[in-house]
Amino acid sequence: MIDDFASLDLHRITLPLLRPHVAAHGTETDRDVIIAEWRRPDGAVGWGECPTLSTFGYSDEITATAWGFLTEVIGPALVTGVFPVVDGAPMAMGAIRDARLDARLRSAGRSLCAHLGADDGPRQVSAVVGLEAQLPSGQGPVKVKVTPD
Repeated sequence: MIDDFASLDLHRITLPLLRPHVAAHGTETDRDVIIAEWRRPDGAVGWGECPTLSTFGYSDEITATAWGFLTEVIGPALVTGVFPVVDGAPMAMGAIRDARLDARLRSAGRSLCAHLGADDGPRQVSAVVGLEAQLPSGQGPVKVKVTPD
């Protein structure tokens, strides 16, 4: 039985991108995003994102199939008190696990950094850019995207 589960709400939103996401599988100007909201009996709420894309590309899991797994398999199983293990939906399951962990850490008043044994200081992040990009001063690691054009 799951002792840290009160409810799960799933939010499917369209997020307009500031710049189109261009990859080998196509271009997206909006992200179809699923956000999982895990609520514990003590009232703590945690959040997890399902990082799927709208169309097939680098993964066999897309937003529409993840939504089906979450609403038809994972959500109903949680309501019965069973934490499901679903093969074929790693991003959907990741959203649930992330939301559950976030709720547990919030309930305990701990940060993710502390949970992982790291300090809570600032972190260097990477940027994904095209060849024509102008990088801000002090930018950390960079991944450059190159197209046939």
